[in-house]
Amino acid sequence: MSRYPFPTQVVSAGLLAATGDAFCQLCVQRNPKYDFARTARFFCATVFVVAPLQTRWFPFLERNIVARRPKISPLKRVVVDQIFGAPFFNTTFLFTLALLEHRSVRTATHTARHQIGHVLVANYKLWPFVQLFNFYLVPLHYRIILLQFVGIFWNAYISYATQNRMLA
Repeated sequence: MSRYPFPTQVVSAGLLAATGDAFCQLCVQRNPKYDFARTARFFCATVFVVAPLQTRWFPFLERNIVARRPKISPLKRVVVDQIFGAPFFNTTFLFTLALLEHRSVRTATHTARHQIGHVLVANYKLWPFVQLFNFYLVPLHYRIILLQFVGIFWNAYISYATQNRMLA
């Protein structure tokens, strides 16, 4: 991890995102036929788009969101992350998944816009608490891995919701 942090974080995040989709297909939906292309889309959306951005986001928050009292800084980071990061990363992920399903840019934009409200409601029930733990206790270079580990279950939700058109 310390020798090659960026590729390690990005590939680990992709594998964990794929695991979330696999968990959804095998344990939640119990699909009779496994959809490998769907898992590949989760992997690719994470590895090539979301995780590289997230690996830059957390150092940005660490450097730029600082309070006069150090114990307050993580709380401020959670607020900034949830106000700006959550909508951006979730919209980007939904848009990228739609593009990888061979949808047009216009359709992918419409899909992401339509789904983001439902996703953010679910997001705000989980991620602020995870991020408080993350920002207070987890070293910077491990944060994306913790997020992607919790993200296994988050990605299972997104996978289920998008495939069953819960968000449609």
